[in-house]
Amino acid sequence: MDAVLFDMDGTLLDSEPLSDIFLIKFCREIGFELTENILDKFRGSDGRTFWTYLSREFNLSLSIEEYVLRATSDFVEELKNNCNLAPIEGVKELIDELFDFGVPLALVSSASRIRVNTVLECFNMQNKFSVKISGQDVE
Repeated sequence: MDAVLFDMDGTLLDSEPLSDIFLIKFCREIGFELTENILDKFRGSDGRTFWTYLSREFNLSLSIEEYVLRATSDFVEELKNNCNLAPIEGVKELIDELFDFGVPLALVSSASRIRVNTVLECFNMQNKFSVKISGQDVE
């Protein structure tokens, strides 16, 4: 085995319920109701795509970059305050075993770099992955 790549959400952990609750509350605070249909439509997409759609759909006043930055930083704080999120059952043991056998590990995600790093810090796995690729690293 040359290497193993892990996706973050849905493979390493399931932060989507926390993310959904956060986004619904965040959008309510800035003046509109975010629906489950919209959340489902953009699940797994990057923040820029999501906020571009919301900006057009709800005629938002700030720039897309401002919404992306604000939502990302606020959600990272939410993650830090909820570090009791657990990895998906069995995945931590698998990662530890692969790491101990010297198998190179990579974490890939459409999430922001800061979100990826925060999750790894919460799970104390920063040193397990020799490569980390976030949505910000891909054009």
